[in-house]
Amino acid sequence: MNDLNERQRHQVVVIGGGFGGLETVRQLKKAEVDITLIDRRNFHTFQALLHQLAKGGLTPANIVARLYSIWSR
Repeated sequence: MNDLNERQRHQVVVIGGGFGGLETVRQLKKAEVDITLIDRRNFHTFQALLHQLAKGGLTPANIVARLYSIWSR
């Protein structure tokens, strides 16, 4: 193999910004790979708290987080 092939980083594509996708990205941040996260929405919703939002006990900001802000931590 030539030097160019040996130095190429792997590209990892994660489909979905749910709990599984976010955990995968978190674990791969330590690896020497380029990561791309694809989701049709740019936010993550903690669905277990939707009933409290519907009752007026929480605001949308309490159960929704932008994917970029989660990923950049």
